[in-house]
Amino acid sequence: MKKPYRLGLATTTVMRWFSSRWFWWCTIGLFVLQSSYVALAGRFSMAFDEYYHLGSIQAYAKVWLPWSVHQPAGPAAIGAVPADGSYLYHYLMSFPYRLLTHITTSATTQLLVLRLIDVVIVAAGLYVFRRLLLRLGMSRAVSQALLLVVSLLPMTPFLAGQLTYDTLWFTMTAVTMLAMVELIDTVQHRHMLPLREAAWAITLLLITSQVKYAFLPMALAGAVFLIVLIVHGIRVHTFSISQTVAEWRVAIRTPLTVGAVALLLISGVFFSVRYGTNIIKYHNPVPACAAVLGKQDCLAYGPYARDETNRDMALDKQLKTAEKVSYPFGWFFQMMRESYFAVGPLDLDYPTGVPLPVSYWSGFAIAIASLLLVVVRAKQLWQRGIHERLLISSVCTYIVFLFVTNFQTFLSTGAPVAIHGRYVLALLPMLGYLVYVALHSIRSWQRWRMYGISLLTAFIILTAYGGGIAPFILRSADNWYWPSAIPTSKIVRSALWPLIIR
Repeated sequence: MKKPYRLGLATTTVMRWFSSRWFWWCTIGLFVLQSSYVALAGRFSMAFDEYYHLGSIQAYAKVWLPWSVHQPAGPAAIGAVPADGSYLYHYLMSFPYRLLTHITTSATTQLLVLRLIDVVIVAAGLYVFRRLLLRLGMSRAVSQALLLVVSLLPMTPFLAGQLTYDTLWFTMTAVTMLAMVELIDTVQHRHMLPLREAAWAITLLLITSQVKYAFLPMALAGAVFLIVLIVHGIRVHTFSISQTVAEWRVAIRTPLTVGAVALLLISGVFFSVRYGTNIIKYHNPVPACAAVLGKQDCLAYGPYARDETNRDMALDKQLKTAEKVSYPFGWFFQMMRESYFAVGPLDLDYPTGVPLPVSYWSGFAIAIASLLLVVVRAKQLWQRGIHERLLISSVCTYIVFLFVTNFQTFLSTGAPVAIHGRYVLALLPMLGYLVYVALHSIRSWQRWRMYGISLLTAFIILTAYGGGIAPFILRSADNWYWPSAIPTSKIVRSALWPLIIR
């Protein structure tokens, strides 16, 4: 009897630690410290297309309205700026950039300050995801432990420490999903559609789609889910149109509702001008660079030039059936690898360092087990409640569209490109919640709860051992850093080197 008692006491103590405020603020502090190291030490242009993001910010800094932006002169090194659907991050970041140009003429200082803003944005995203997980019903201890794991994935602090719209997309996804959960709950329990909450949620769907166009399928899934919920409620007489109309008449007189509706109209105009113009002029909400500027100019744009080079080499004609069939497995392996590896700057042609084995293989094992669990318990998850249905619909729609887009590119170019773990970073907290619910849907879970907590604790320790920015520090070379940061990087590397299994 002593062993189960001791294990139970230990797991209770661990869960108390996980649920404490000091644990949460230590998580945020550790994340900010690591991300700031990357932001201040890493050379420009870092791996996630910093040259494109900085160039776009500078283009928008010349105008006051986003649709007034002009294509920079010369070859299209940053793509077709006026038709880019993922523009809102650049437009918003252009305002601190304008201020910085009046404070300092140092381009390096301007860059470093913008990078630190991104660190703050992602830290805020972790906070909002915590609110979302708690709102969904996840325990404080598990939600904070889950977000520690997310923050310790090597791609997270590395992404936060550089200029990329993925930082704002991460945070806006959390804000949008929190608003959608609140709205869905109101519709479900009050049997009506509140005007202010609906306007706010739809505004966020539109805004996040303009931060990164890849969010469009997820936004569509959320909108369709809401419509289906309302239509179903009308059909089974659990949704009151008259009550909705009456609530709207009262709500429209309040300042907060007027503000929410005004934001909806403004975001709708921004969305319509960019995506609507693209559809009218190019018959595609996300036109290819060549459709806007022509092939010759777009050859200066890295992603376009890469794909055109592969097409010119006719690699797609050499694809074998076995390569096409095995693509999903390769896609998953590449997603995992890029979540844990290290990568250097553009001017060195993005040299890569392999993941550190302990954190990588433990993460790989947990990822496989989690996916299998969610698939096996998919029916129970769907039947669990409205929250689970919303998350499953949104997450699955996004992943399917992402995979199909990557697979189509593979078939047309013959090369497995644009497969990046950061593209699913914002989904990981929601996937973690689904795993949490799937475990609780198992009848014998309470009997195995102590062992599950022990496994979670072990996974956190293994993730921390070689996670965070450890791969970036240990796999990097001196020329990955600013010259002034090289001495510090050597000290940090020499301190970690004997402690980490490589």
